[in-house]
Amino acid sequence: MQVAMNTVVTMTYELKNSDGEVL
Repeated sequence: MQVAMNTVVTMTYELKNSDGEVL
């Protein structure tokens, strides 16, 4: 399930970016 992981990572990265926190 590499695609699912990639999607989760991308979503998390965007959320963190939007929040202004460094991953």
